[in-house]
Formats: sequence, C-alpha cells, structure tokens
Amino acid sequence: MIFTIDPNNFMLTVGGTEDKGLIGQLEEVLNSARNSRELFVHIIQSRSDDCTQFTRDKYDKYTLVREIKNVTGYA
Repeated sequence: MIFTIDPNNFMLTVGGTEDKGLIGQLEEVLNSARNSRELFVHIIQSRSDDCTQFTRDKYDKYTLVREIKNVTGYA
C-alpha cells in the first residue's frame, strides 16, 4: 500500500490496492481529526538522512511554503 499526504492541506490518499472498501476506510480514518497531519509530522521528524521519500530539498520547500502561508495568511 502507498500512503500519500499533500503537505499543503494534509489530505491523505491511499493507493497500491484494488480494494475500494479498504481504501475508503483507511482514508476516512486517517483524514479525520488531525490524523494525517500528525502522521506527516511524524514522518518528517523521524526521517533518516538517507530517506528517498522525503529528501532535504523537499523538506526545505515544505518549510518555505508553510512559512509563506503563516506570514501572509494565505490558506
């Protein structure tokens, strides 16, 4: 299974399976409350330097975009 989280709105999508029921259940649970945001933050904080899914360049871009949103109030 593949879990993808949009860093702009923390919307999580599930792929890698044909089971639409399972996809729906996982997405419903993980997109409720702040679950997908917390998972995203956990991935960032626990990543290793050799991680290919979340590189330093991607982290820097994420940080810059979040800072711009915080300063400008852009949602």
